[in-house]
Amino acid sequence: MCLGAERVYNQCCKPQFSNEYLRVENVHDMTKISALQEQVNDYSTTISQLHLALEAEQKKVKLLEMEAMHVEAARQDLHNRVQELQGNIRVFCYVRPILSSDLEGGELPQEMEKMLLQKCFNRHILHMFKC
Repeated sequence: MCLGAERVYNQCCKPQFSNEYLRVENVHDMTKISALQEQVNDYSTTISQLHLALEAEQKKVKLLEMEAMHVEAARQDLHNRVQELQGNIRVFCYVRPILSSDLEGGELPQEMEKMLLQKCFNRHILHMFKC
């Protein structure tokens, strides 16, 4: 080889770093890779835990939605019962008005008053004439 070609080869192709330097760099890079792999493992564990927590919270949401539906259905049922009772009270009050001939001395006859009270209590009505 001529001197010019050897000089070009040394500048371009000859390794510029010693084996010891490359070994140290390799160890350093491997340490960085290990640290990054630990971070990846930690993140994977965290993601798994978050997925489990998310699933648990979604189950809670579904249960609460179901409970809300049941509570709403019970509320509607109670509302309908109250409306029905109010209608029944009105119907019961307006079945037959008290005529003046029913009154003796300005009062209801004792038997009629007992009968009305008994019917009211049987239907769970607290007030005799709630219209």
